Formats: sequence, C-alpha cells, structure tokens
Amino acid sequence: MVQSKKIPHALLLVGQEGLGKQALANTLAQRLLCLSPNDNGACGICTACHLYQQQHHPDYRSLGDNANISIDDIREIIDFLAKASHQSANRVVVITADHLTVNCANALLKILEEPPNQTYFILIAKQLSAILPTIRSRCFIVNVSVPSVQDAITWLKQQRPEESLDKLIWQLKVAGGAPLKAQNIAPQALEQSLNMLERLLYAENLLICYQEEAQNWLLSDTTDALYLLYYWLTELIRYVTTGVTVFSDRTERFTQLAHLSAKSLFAFMNHVLDAIQVLNASGVNKQLLLEALFYEWHALRSS
Repeated sequence: MVQSKKIPHALLLVGQEGLGKQALANTLAQRLLCLSPNDNGACGICTACHLYQQQHHPDYRSLGDNANISIDDIREIIDFLAKASHQSANRVVVITADHLTVNCANALLKILEEPPNQTYFILIAKQLSAILPTIRSRCFIVNVSVPSVQDAITWLKQQRPEESLDKLIWQLKVAGGAPLKAQNIAPQALEQSLNMLERLLYAENLLICYQEEAQNWLLSDTTDALYLLYYWLTELIRYVTTGVTVFSDRTERFTQLAHLSAKSLFAFMNHVLDAIQVLNASGVNKQLLLEALFYEWHALRSS
C-alpha cells in the first residue's frame, strides 16, 4: 500500500493492546510527512523527518494518546486542517479512536466525509465494534493480528536474551500473545504472580485461607492474574491429556494435579473466562467473585 503510494485518506488500525498499532501509525505518519520517502519508508534524514522525530512537525497532530478526546480537540483539528500545510505537502492526524465520545465521533465524521486534499487520518482502536459504523464506513480497515508464537518468542528473545524460554512463554501467554505487552511485563512481577498463583493452586488449607488469597489478588493486576490462571489451566489440560508441557520448570507441579479430569478442568477454565469478562463491570463485588472462583477450585481439587 505504502510502496504503491495509494494510501487511503483514512486508515483504521484495529487490534488488541501490545501489537504495535501505535508504532505502525507512527511509521506511516512519518512516511507521509517525509520530503524524500523511498520504498522502505521515510528517509529519516530530511528536515520533515527530524521535526517529526522531535515531535515538532507543524503538519502533524495526535489525539487521545493518554486521555479522552473532547469536542474542543476535534474543533482544533478542524481549524488545523483549514490552514495551509507548512513543512510537508501532506498533513497527518493520528487519533486513538477508543477515546472518542459519540459527539466527537459525529464531529469527526464530517471531516472524514469531505477531507481536505492531501490530508490523512490514521485511527487506532482495540475493538472494531467500539467504533461507530459511520466512522468505520469512511475508513480502510487494517486488522493488526497476533503474530505466531514462534515469531513473537523470537522477537522477545532478542529484547531479553537473558530470560529463559519458559519465562518468555509465560509472559507471552499472560499478554494474550501480544509481544509488546509481554515485553512490558517485568520478570520480577511475573515471578511474583506465578508464586501467588501456585500458592492458590496448591494450598493445603485453601478452604481456610481462600478469602485472604482473594484479597491478595485484588492488590495485584487482577485481570492479568486471572489470565495467568487461564493459560496455566490450558497447559495443565495439555499435560493431563498428553503428558507433555512446554513449561519444563513446572512439570513436577503439573504432575501433582494430573489426576484431575480434563472435563472438569475445562469447566473451571470457562468459569475463569466468565470471571474475566465481568470483573470490571459496574456493581460487581470483585472480592466475592474471586472467593467463589477459589472455592470452586478447592472443591474441584478435593473431588
């Protein structure tokens, strides 16, 4: 698309967190603003590239990086586009569309329907369903997909050569396969989460301490902790059914639970997914939600 120079005036990059959507948007923006682009992208040495790299390019705007977008922000973009370009022939606006309210989206729609010449919009979103259909219809949608495990692990190993393969796989699992999110998981934090997880799973007196464990989980990133539990269960099921696991450092631990049936583990795993989906809903008592889940695990392990 870039090499053919047929870039749509509005792109919508869609994909889960940690897949590099922002980095892709930045690369495209610099390519569009570059004064001497080549087949590989921006030249990196022209005045426009230097201005962009220093975040001072007068023909570039970015909205919603760290905060919600207001209607005043959209009006500022409209004013910006009403003026002639300065450094480059093109103008680029990058918008984190997850932060658009309905009013802001409707105001943006008017610009997308009749964009000024040589103006490009790059929208970023985690979920396509969160974007108004009218906005989607004006954009060329690019799905940023999860890379293969092999590709993601190869990249992570290059970033963290000192980390063991087992730890990198755990990080990738917790991150839902997103390598950039996995990279941001500190090894110490992962180890603490694994210890917290195993303290729950192998506790001899869980019936007594499950309320305390629920409180401990609430002090951590509870969603990530539940995802860790979910992926740990998928690997336990693999071990129960095949006797094989990619986590060589956990084989002994898996053996202790190998008597559990795959059917019961699948049922519990589905309940973990249910808990993840409702965890952040308004009015949910997270403490009771976790207590019920942990009590269910105690009953399963004792059966």
